[in-house]
Order: sequence, then C-alpha cells, then structure tokens
Amino acid sequence: MSEEEIIRLYQSLLQQGNQVAEPAGTLATPELNRHFNHFQHHYQANAGLRQLLDYLAAYPQTNAKAVSQTLDCLPGTLSKRLHHLMKHGIVQEMINPDNKREHWYQLTPMGQQFYTTMIQQLQLRFDQQADQLSQFSDREQQTIYHFLKAMQQINE
Repeated sequence: MSEEEIIRLYQSLLQQGNQVAEPAGTLATPELNRHFNHFQHHYQANAGLRQLLDYLAAYPQTNAKAVSQTLDCLPGTLSKRLHHLMKHGIVQEMINPDNKREHWYQLTPMGQQFYTTMIQQLQLRFDQQADQLSQFSDREQQTIYHFLKAMQQINE
C-alpha cells in the first residue's frame, strides 16, 4: 500500500459522497471564471466528462465515433456531453475539410485554458494530500488505508 493508493481511495470516497469542494477559479476573464465555476464540480465528480476532456486534450480534431469507441461511451450519451460542452464554449465542432460529412471536435482556447487549470488544481490537491499523508508513520498509513477501504465498501 502506497501513499498514492491511500490518496486515490480517499478521493474516491469524496466523489462517492459528493463532497468535492474546491476553491473557485481565478482565470483571465469573468466569462472563463463563470464557466470554470460551473464545470469545476462536474469535472471532478463526473468520470465520463473527465475522460472526454482528457481525450479531446490529447487528440484534437477527433470524430465522435473514435471518442465513443475509445471511451466505451454510448453515442447518445457522448452527443449530450459534447453539446453541453459546446453550449458553454469549452468544445467546438468543425467539419473535416477532406470529408464534409465528418465532424471533428476539439477544445476551444477557453476549453484548453479550463482543462489546464483543472489539471493544475487536481495536481495541487494531490500534492497537498500527499504532504499531509507523509506526516503519518507507515503503520498509521496502513490503519488509514484499512479504514478508508471499509468506508468505501459501505458506500458501494
């Protein structure tokens, strides 16, 4: 059992309990702040949305079929997520110039800034949790791990 395993288990419990609480973002524009505050909770609590944004950040100009197959997401569910993200200016839809019937999806500049900020916040949160956990002995960490594992089983 490592510190990383304990932290991931702790984060899992927070998500199950819907207790994710992060400070509001301070970004370049009021519009971006508004979108950040709206999506902040959704990004952290919704694994599907997080996977979609991770995928679009890694593979710009991708089509819905590739996303759906890679993420094992139903086309209807993916469509709803993409439309929600487009409505808020996080994702944009483009037509493939080589195949006018194919639509590509990618993060907008605002979406890229949002994604980068969320990754930085998640990393900061992880680092803070690791710092707190490192203050405990190996035996205490083992006890914490077993406690969190028991709480996770109760929540399932």
